[in-house]
Amino acid sequence: SLGTMLVVSQVTVTMVLLVGAALFVRSLTTVLAKDAGFDREKVVVVATDTGVGGFTDERRSRYYTQVLDRLTGIPGVESAGLTMMPPISNEDGNWTQSIAVDGGPIEEESTRYVYFNAVSPRYFETLGMRFLQGRDFNIADSPASTRVVIVNQVLAQRFFPNQNPVGRRITI
Repeated sequence: SLGTMLVVSQVTVTMVLLVGAALFVRSLTTVLAKDAGFDREKVVVVATDTGVGGFTDERRSRYYTQVLDRLTGIPGVESAGLTMMPPISNEDGNWTQSIAVDGGPIEEESTRYVYFNAVSPRYFETLGMRFLQGRDFNIADSPASTRVVIVNQVLAQRFFPNQNPVGRRITI
């Protein structure tokens, strides 16, 4: 009868939803158990989309400066930083590009693609990450100054084996 079919359909849909919820909880538990490389207990991630408001580059820069100023002015906030790609996301980086390293191993272009992300000064401090070598970005690092990059240990070991990567040149 129609009533029986409705009950069977509802039970089936309910079971599918319960299995989906269980799989979601299991995946979430797995993600939360992984070492994220920073102390998640002390970090708050906030997302904004300046593209929706039609921000110009200059207005966007002022907006982000104001956001950082306001965040660091909140009592109890020790540090704040900006990034295009949050530390936990479904992406490996904000964009990929091929790089060449002066004096580095010659590799085919297809093997030289690396993930990039744009971050502000104090971003790594905010996440509690430490530098093995080199320095953080600072206010003097601007589009008009000498370009600088921060590389992770994997990139340094891959492109600068047994060498100090500080002061080396990467061409994008």
